[in-house]
Amino acid sequence: MAIKELLTDVSCKNATVEGVKIRKLHDGQGLYLWVYEDGRKY
Repeated sequence: MAIKELLTDVSCKNATVEGVKIRKLHDGQGLYLWVYEDGRKY
């Protein structure tokens, strides 16, 4: 299975919500980063 998009250190630090309450970023292999509108990242 090919990796579509890696979550790099830079992409995680620069992640924003872009007009939605919660943005869910993923790498295609089960790793997720949730970004909230107040700046929290989990």
